[in-house]
Amino acid sequence: MKTEIVLEKLREPGCIIYTPKVSQEISLLREYIENFSVYNPNEYISAWDGDYCVKLHEKDIYRVFSYDKKVYAETIKDTLVLKLRLYQFEELVSEKKWDRFIRISNTDIVNIEHVEKFDLSFTGIITVVLKNGTRVQVSRRYMKKIKEKILKC
Repeated sequence: MKTEIVLEKLREPGCIIYTPKVSQEISLLREYIENFSVYNPNEYISAWDGDYCVKLHEKDIYRVFSYDKKVYAETIKDTLVLKLRLYQFEELVSEKKWDRFIRISNTDIVNIEHVEKFDLSFTGIITVVLKNGTRVQVSRRYMKKIKEKILKC
């Protein structure tokens, strides 16, 4: 198998597999590459699932929200408790240089990578639809920052 490394200014590395046909080995290789990740302490935060502490990677978090005086991190599978306030999560994200997160309301911060679309209603209400189907309303107060963030992406 021929391999090649090309250096480019990308945010994260990627892999392209050239093959004449998709075989079982190629499918396994693809799955391995997709699941491969080198975690370092700056790439995850701790969340709680009952009594268990779970490592959460930036790309696994769809949104962080507060409800009933607690802060939760929503992933594709679970909703986990964070032992932080929303402003503390924002500070932590800033320290770790996780630039994918944006505050959309007083109670919600979303990961831009997991936004499927912005739904605009006739009444002027803007709703963010995430890839997992979650719908979250956007506060007009945060629209300017959201527009700036989207234009950067």
